Amino acid sequence: MSAAYPELTYASRRERLVRESMFWGSLDRLLRNPQGFVGLLVLGLLIGSAIFAPLLTWHDPNVQDASGRFLSPRWEHPFGTDELRRDLYARTLYGLRVSLALSLTSVSVGATLGIMFGFFSGYVGGWIDAVMMRLIDALLAFPGLLSALAIVTILGPSIRNVAIAIAFFSVPSFARLSRAQMLGERNKDYVASAEALGAGALRIVFRHIAPNAIAPLLTQVALFMASAVIVSASLSFLGLGERAPDPSLGGLINTAKSNLQKAWWYPTFPGLALALLLLSLNLLADAINDAINPFARRRA
Repeated sequence: MSAAYPELTYASRRERLVRESMFWGSLDRLLRNPQGFVGLLVLGLLIGSAIFAPLLTWHDPNVQDASGRFLSPRWEHPFGTDELRRDLYARTLYGLRVSLALSLTSVSVGATLGIMFGFFSGYVGGWIDAVMMRLIDALLAFPGLLSALAIVTILGPSIRNVAIAIAFFSVPSFARLSRAQMLGERNKDYVASAEALGAGALRIVFRHIAPNAIAPLLTQVALFMASAVIVSASLSFLGLGERAPDPSLGGLINTAKSNLQKAWWYPTFPGLALALLLLSLNLLADAINDAINPFARRRA
């Protein structure tokens, strides 16, 4: 028994912790939501498959197997082989690793820069805010995929340049959303109290305002990871992403389009991996939005 709450059982203490803590309460609602549970489960399986791809596959993704080309799925090649006799199971898992690493890295960088930009603009206000937001509006005028395509075309096709392009077009949306959150929190009483007590600007922004403004940004991160996967797959499909012979999901689907009648499994398994990844990220984004919704907290 806890000395602080001697009359409470373990279940009661857990329920009290969930109710009193915003983080644990949101996590509890996320896991109780069927969408959140399924999204986390599928995403966890995909991430685990990508991380442990060397242990889960018994073929090198770029090594050709002399046994034959366009072999149908079997024990030795669960996803079959391609036109160069390479194992599609290994190539799909390694391509999934590329998509996950690319989306996580690029969105993390873009979200960090955008949130800092938006928080600073919203907190300072005045003409600085006006100038910074006009710059963001100019960037938002270009569609994300078109911006990424232009950047990769200028910098040259490579996975690093795709990550730069995705991070670049992620910044404006996060900047806009974080600025809106900052403006909503900036003039509240707890901020005025912190300023009256002599707290500095950085402490007020990151210690007091950020925890109250971060909730919608978490949903945006999950949504933008799905967008990053689509953009990276699209650029790889166009031959501007991962360079051959290294695999990527978009590149596998692009190569498979000319072999649909010969090998149905060629586009099926990379396409299924891509679809599951997008589905899990979108389910997770919806569940996060429901979990951190203040109306959901009142009902809990």
